[in-house]
Amino acid sequence: MLILASCVTSPDFGNKDYSAIMKDTLRSESRAIAQAQTNLGIMYANGYGVKQDYTEAAKWYREAAEQGNTAAQFNLGVMYYKGLGVSQDYVKSAKWFSLAADSGDVKARATWGSCMKKARA
Repeated sequence: MLILASCVTSPDFGNKDYSAIMKDTLRSESRAIAQAQTNLGIMYANGYGVKQDYTEAAKWYREAAEQGNTAAQFNLGVMYYKGLGVSQDYVKSAKWFSLAADSGDVKARATWGSCMKKARA
């Protein structure tokens, strides 16, 4: 599987009925909450209950990342780094990794350094 954020906190996320989770999330007022948006990004990135769609995943990650969700910032950084659903862009990738690292994400700190080397090249 591609991008599973370690900080998915929904107690229902381990449930195998991902299509029900997707419907509930889309119906719910919590759709505007960054964690719900991050979960939608994860579902689209991995094809959980929906057809895998990196463009849709990047859209949801961006929504959550702009609200400060660290997992979404990291995952959006990965999307830009690998060119999944967005144009490959090491500068944008470094931006999102940096924001996640500033929030204490250790993986983002480690990845940010290598991303900066590519962004400068």
